[in-house]
Amino acid sequence: MRRHHPVEVKILYEDDYLIAINKPSGLLSVATEREKDTTAYRLVKDYLAYGNRRAHLFVLHRLDRDTSGILIFAKDRGTQESMQSRWNEVVTERGYMAIVEGLPEKKQDELRSFITENRAMVVYQSREEKGKLAVTRYRVAKFNDQYSLLKINIMTGRKNQIRVQLSSIGHPIAGDKKYGAKSNPIGRLALHADRLSFTHPVTGETIKLRTPLPGRFHIF
Repeated sequence: MRRHHPVEVKILYEDDYLIAINKPSGLLSVATEREKDTTAYRLVKDYLAYGNRRAHLFVLHRLDRDTSGILIFAKDRGTQESMQSRWNEVVTERGYMAIVEGLPEKKQDELRSFITENRAMVVYQSREEKGKLAVTRYRVAKFNDQYSLLKINIMTGRKNQIRVQLSSIGHPIAGDKKYGAKSNPIGRLALHADRLSFTHPVTGETIKLRTPLPGRFHIF
């Protein structure tokens, strides 16, 4: 039986080792120098402390502040280390949905490039020796005369990689002014992490997490 809790985000999965939430757009995953209290980490930590003041929480991965969707944490250091050390092995799917400006020439493609970050915290494509390889696969799911809805899978987990690579082919994510978008049809960055599949680091069970598109995405 799930205990009552004051958390403001939806819990998608929880067991003795892991907890996953549906992070809303606009909420930081973890604290920064400017914002330490209103974060997904803090909300989940407070939820766990509601039933156990000695509860711990450990970061496994992050979502950009304006990206919504599945975010998972570990409840103990051992689970965190086990999952992070074998991340590319145990995580079998990291999927997103995005609304981009225009219609890509290729209805499906794999984008491969090297990306890095400058001092202004802007990620950009670079030469191989300066950057890290980023691999993103997409398929056009729907489109109209202004926008396309893409189903995306990432093969690597680089910072801002989806945003940078889609912008590089001339189709920035709607609402992503930082990477060249000229429109904002849904009033937020149109990027949502809707799929996460992995092998449980303790039980070995296959876990498939899914969350529906936010209502604002339904513009097609």
